Amino acid sequence: MVYKFKPLKIPLLPWLKRHRKMREAVIPRESWKLSVGDEVEVIQGPYLGKRGKIIENIYNENKVRVKGVSLTVRRIPAAGGNPGGLFENERPIRYSDVALIHPIKNVPVRVRLIVDKKKDIRTRATLDTGHEIPFPKIVEKKLDKIQAGPKDTPAAVVLEKTYIPSLVKPDHQILFSLGLDIEGKPFRNLNKEDSRRKI
Repeated sequence: MVYKFKPLKIPLLPWLKRHRKMREAVIPRESWKLSVGDEVEVIQGPYLGKRGKIIENIYNENKVRVKGVSLTVRRIPAAGGNPGGLFENERPIRYSDVALIHPIKNVPVRVRLIVDKKKDIRTRATLDTGHEIPFPKIVEKKLDKIQAGPKDTPAAVVLEKTYIPSLVKPDHQILFSLGLDIEGKPFRNLNKEDSRRKI
């Protein structure tokens, strides 16, 4: 008579289990419905109900930084001319945890993207009413207004072309500038008759 034993199922201890953190799929930059300068409200998480403007979009992590939300204090030591001290900084929060605020109703709403490929225009519309909410205009810093300091290089010097590319090797170029050929011998003086000859 043959006895068949069932294998014992021993549960793994919690510290022996391998926990793999599932990474969220990155949302393509073109399909983001929120932009820098948008007024948003937190709809999930510990900062529920807080409002603020988006300071920065972190596209590769699906996160945004909202002014006045998720503040942390960071100590920066004094160095050089910087006095140092404690500074507040906004930590990033998840893109899906915030919602755009309707400019007229002043409530958080869900929006969809409207893309016109012919005119190259992207706008947003609310799902409930269809009201269009344009993307905020980002004010770009004009570099012309920034004055150069005493240690800055002038623009004319930066744009000046000083290097002329050549196919000759650098060591051969030095020899030619000294009046020597590749073997290190001086060039022979060409007579007028030799110069007329086609080489």
